[in-house]
Amino acid sequence: MILLFIINILFCIGLYACGTQGKIFYKQATWLAEKIGELSNPIINCLTCMSSLWGIVFYMTYYFMFTYPYQLNTNIHYLYLIAYILSLTGVNYIMSLVITLITSQIQLIKRKTELLSLDIQLKKQNGKS
Repeated sequence: MILLFIINILFCIGLYACGTQGKIFYKQATWLAEKIGELSNPIINCLTCMSSLWGIVFYMTYYFMFTYPYQLNTNIHYLYLIAYILSLTGVNYIMSLVITLITSQIQLIKRKTELLSLDIQLKKQNGKS
């Protein structure tokens, strides 16, 4: 079950990353957002929202393929499903915060590098005149 959880997290992060600008599924993600609006968030456009749809898909696939034939009490799995989705949502939310932080830091470093190169060019121009 822990392996399923980790695979589900990585799947959500990977699918979300593929739907960002400049990536392979960007056109499809944009098209989905235009056609169905916010309903596209659980499919590809929101890392935290993806936990609900893809968590159910992964959990129920695992349940019916590996657990269902051997389980005597079939009602308890709904509680596991709720716990699974909530914990997946929490981890994906933390990951979305980390991704946002890293992205903003990369953009800040790029801006500082551009400003530094402009400053060096200005100093070279002032030195020549």
